Amino acid sequence: MNAGVKTLSSNWEDWSKTLKEAKNTSMDFASVAAKVEDVLKDFAGLDGDFELDQEFFNSAHNMKLLEEAARGSQAAINELSVIAGKMNLA
Repeated sequence: MNAGVKTLSSNWEDWSKTLKEAKNTSMDFASVAAKVEDVLKDFAGLDGDFELDQEFFNSAHNMKLLEEAARGSQAAINELSVIAGKMNLA
């Protein structure tokens, strides 16, 4: 989990800009989405592949959780871990 927090913290400013400004079909968006997926896998202790759907990235609540997690909020990290776990089961 610590690696995910460090990665998110050091990249969130750039990533959030890309997620807000890039079209969701662009390579830039897809690249950042994959990195966010890796962070969430780390938070939840998941192995293997899973993919966040577009609704995850369209959710203001989820973007706020990512921002809070980047600042070290354990509550946000826990909630994102639950979200990732549920998506992994789907």
